Amino acid sequence: MTDYDIVDVLVGKTIPYFGRLFLGYYIGNHATLVNGKGEADNQGAMIAMDHGFWNVKDKNGDEYSRLVFAADWASGKNYVGGGGPGLYYYFTKNISLLTGPCSSTKRLSTASGNGRPSSTSTSRSSLACSAPPFFQ
Repeated sequence: MTDYDIVDVLVGKTIPYFGRLFLGYYIGNHATLVNGKGEADNQGAMIAMDHGFWNVKDKNGDEYSRLVFAADWASGKNYVGGGGPGLYYYFTKNISLLTGPCSSTKRLSTASGNGRPSSTSTSRSSLACSAPPFFQ
C-alpha cells in the first residue's frame, strides 16, 4: 500500500510478428510523486511492449507463451519514472517468474550519521518493473 494514488490510462495494439505495444498516461498524488528537489512531478507518459514465444498448451488445451520478453518505461523524475527489459517464464498459464534489470530516473540521497547526504543511490519502485504483462 502506498500514498502514490496513481491512475493510468493505457491503449494497446497487437502488431503481427512484433508483439503487443502499449502507450499510456499516468497521474498521481502531487505530494508523494516528487522530483529530486521535492517539487511535484506527478504525471507522465508510459510505453511498454511484450512478445511471447515458445507456445505451449496446458492440460485443457489452452495455448499460452512459456517465455515472454517484456519492456516498459515511464517518464518522470519520480518513483514511477524509469523502466527496463525483462523475461517472464510461465510455469503455468497463471504462474510466472520475471527477471531483468530495472532502472530509475529518480536519484535518492542516503543520509550519513551527521544528517548530510553521504552518497547517492538509485531506487526503483516495484510499480512498473514488476507488473505482469498487460492484459494477460
